[in-house]
Amino acid sequence: MYCDGLKLQNVSSWYFVVFNRCFAGEKLSIFTVYGNAKAKYPLCFEVLDDSNVNNDDVYVYWFIGSTGAGHATVVRSCKKPHMFRSIKSGYGIDDDYVYYEAVKIPKANPKTWAMINNNYSKDDKNIFYFRKVVVGADLESFEIIPDSCFPDIEDSCCGKDKNRTYETGTSVTTGDRCIVYQ
Repeated sequence: MYCDGLKLQNVSSWYFVVFNRCFAGEKLSIFTVYGNAKAKYPLCFEVLDDSNVNNDDVYVYWFIGSTGAGHATVVRSCKKPHMFRSIKSGYGIDDDYVYYEAVKIPKANPKTWAMINNNYSKDDKNIFYFRKVVVGADLESFEIIPDSCFPDIEDSCCGKDKNRTYETGTSVTTGDRCIVYQ
């Protein structure tokens, strides 16, 4: 067995399985495209979905290929891996926290949290741009608006409410990217 052109040591091709686009392995080791994922309990490794998140009986593992870490990150604040759910676009949730790329979203309430699009989400008190609270955003009137860089509304970095326009979660008076229709 090979990973990125290097022979994997002590890995049996007989038991080797590709779990999803980010994880593969066998009963003794789990791998990412960069090498050993360093999963603590590979025998219990479970595929959550076709994303970059998996778990075993003790930990949730999040692989973020862009970090170059070469291994999966353990989501340490998740104390109940069996309750963890992977949501699309890098988000995840358990009974206690909401996460974006393995890091808790401060102030997010998992009981009321919902995605608005791939960049913005909300709960009963706040609008979030990834992990950041969108300061001053009005919950009732906030909506996503077209973004000149990302025509698909699901990827737009722009939003507005009854008071302001927001670009990447920050209030702007004139947004270069945001297409506002009057």
